[in-house]
This record gives sequence, structure tokens and C-alpha cells, in this order.
Amino acid sequence: MSKYKEILRVILSISIIVVGILHFAIPEPFVKIVPPQLPDPLELVYISGVFEILGGVRLLVPNVSRAAA
Repeated sequence: MSKYKEILRVILSISIIVVGILHFAIPEPFVKIVPPQLPDPLELVYISGVFEILGGVRLLVPNVSRAAA
């Protein structure tokens, strides 16, 4: 069971990292879903992209993967 869990953790991590990169490559769809009450939607998209990438990378590190999840 742990082998499958490990594979799924890597797939999830890669998926989160790819979405984080997309925040920089194609930010328009993400800007559209930022609530209008929040200031600077593009800046918020970039910030959330950074944190998604960091979270995905942390899922790959065994010592902190549980905290990252």
C-alpha cells in the first residue's frame, strides 16, 4: 500500500507544481477568478503561484510532506 501512496504523492506534487507554474505562464484565467474585493489580482495570482510551487516541492520531501499536505 505504501508504494501506491508514494506514487500518488508524487503525482499530486507534480500536478500542484505545474498549476503553480501556470500561474506565471498563463495568469489570465487565474486573475478572472480572484474576487473583485481584493486588490491587485495579478499580484495575488503570482503570490499564490509561488506558494503552490513551494507546497508541491515540499510534498516531495519526505520529512515535511505530512506538514505540507
